[in-house]
Amino acid sequence: ITASDYHPLTKTLLTENINANNLTSIKYFHGDWRYPITTEGKFDLIIGSDLLYEVLHAKQLATFINCHLTENGLVILVDPGRRTAKKIKKCMTVLGFDCCLESINREGIAQKDGYFKKYRFNRIKN
Repeated sequence: ITASDYHPLTKTLLTENINANNLTSIKYFHGDWRYPITTEGKFDLIIGSDLLYEVLHAKQLATFINCHLTENGLVILVDPGRRTAKKIKKCMTVLGFDCCLESINREGIAQKDGYFKKYRFNRIKN
C-alpha cells in the first residue's frame, strides 16, 4: 500500500495513526496533481474518495492517474455527488480509459438512486 495526498499534514497524521494503532509503516508520497511524477512508481490499483472539489481537479486527477497507473491497472473513484466530479469521465475517456459508473448506497452496495457515485476506469485495449 502506498498512500498519497496533497495536504501538507497528511504524512504527519498518517504516522500518528500508524503509531496509535501499532501498525507497520505505510509508504507515502506527496501527490500534487499539477505535477505528476513517475519516480514514485506505477500502481496496479488506484483508489480515491471525495477528491473532485474544484473545476480543474478532474483534468489534473486524470493526468495524475494516467501517469501513475500500470498498463493493466484499475482505478476506483467514489464521489458523494459533487457537480465537478461529472467531468472525470470525459477527462479519463480522452486519455484512453473506459468507464463503468454505478450508484451506491452508504454501505457501498449498488443501488439505483444511491447517494454515492462509483467510477471504475480501465485502459481501453487496442
